[in-house]
Amino acid sequence: MIPYQNDREKALLALKKWFEENPFYGYDPYDIKGKAFISKCQKWGPARKTLNVLLELFPKISRQMMNVKKQINPKGIGLLALANIVRYASSQDEYYRQKAELYLEWLKVNAVTQFDGVGWGYPFDWQSRIFIPAGTPSSVVSVICGNAFLEYRKITGKTDFDDLIFQIAVFISKGLNRHVSESGICFSYTPLDTFTVHNANLFSAWFLSEAGTLFKNETWIDLGLNATKYTLADQNFDGSFTYWGPPMKTPVIDSFHTGYVLRMLYRLSLLFPEDPGIKTAINKGMDYYISHMLMPDGFPKDNNSRKWPINIHTLNEWVMVFTEIPTYRDLMANKIIEVLEFLLFSMQYRPGLFAYKKYPFFTVKIPYFRWNQAWTYLALSSLEHIEMGTPQNVK
Repeated sequence: MIPYQNDREKALLALKKWFEENPFYGYDPYDIKGKAFISKCQKWGPARKTLNVLLELFPKISRQMMNVKKQINPKGIGLLALANIVRYASSQDEYYRQKAELYLEWLKVNAVTQFDGVGWGYPFDWQSRIFIPAGTPSSVVSVICGNAFLEYRKITGKTDFDDLIFQIAVFISKGLNRHVSESGICFSYTPLDTFTVHNANLFSAWFLSEAGTLFKNETWIDLGLNATKYTLADQNFDGSFTYWGPPMKTPVIDSFHTGYVLRMLYRLSLLFPEDPGIKTAINKGMDYYISHMLMPDGFPKDNNSRKWPINIHTLNEWVMVFTEIPTYRDLMANKIIEVLEFLLFSMQYRPGLFAYKKYPFFTVKIPYFRWNQAWTYLALSSLEHIEMGTPQNVK
């Protein structure tokens, strides 16, 4: 029995109401960083750190000062489509199917066709190691949106979006860059970069393998397996995965990107059951995740080296890992209680409103559409789904 059922149901109802009032537009943790002045400051370490702390602690005032408007974020729309598909699978309530179709149609109309195939990106400029303009299709965003189309197909049996699923796979296989190594290939984050990021690589690997299986495309399946091998080869001895892979590898390890990697590996293990290396990597990775990403008292950590701040995304990814990797639910059972306690009672500052981050004496109270609200709606919907005994096939 998953704890706090009544509290979870109340939170789901409050989130449902919030999204009825805010169906598309919202703020994002990174929207203000797309402003020209802020973006330039992201290039210099001391200025970046100081400015980011101020932006984080004063999110509403800073957005007013910089004239940041609410936007539609395709990733948030993809997450909402998924959440409504999950709720439809659990309840067979037509309300949720219609909501899912509303969001899927929006994604279809607003897909980016600038590169091979179709994809989606963030609605703001993004200064990383290179500058990435607003709207540039991203592997992670495109796969999360593509995931929604795949799940709609599985739950409803409808094939209305098959062409779009196919074109997303075309984007991943032809629109993204690839780093080639002795161990395998790594797909880039966007068509503009050559980043080697493990979670982005595995999102691409899984979707190509899934689409390849659906459309009987052996080339896509082979690409997916080769990308998987790249990440498997870079798993650390203790079972952890760094955010960056070689040749850009750094020692940074964080909780929610580790969760992404583990969930993608689990999906890939279902597609490649004959590959023992994937299962071994999952077992080592889950042991690390469970033992290192919570404090001894059960307090969730954002990364492997510090306790504060607590990020809402970290909590939701714990829930997603719990729902999606059933073989580890017993080991995670006691820990998920601590995670849900923190999510429902420390991060929810009003019914249906979830904070971004929590520090020892300060909570960043702003309901970011994608980062806080949509991910929480999907996580709690997924918990409800497995609790009702329905098959957990939502990715």
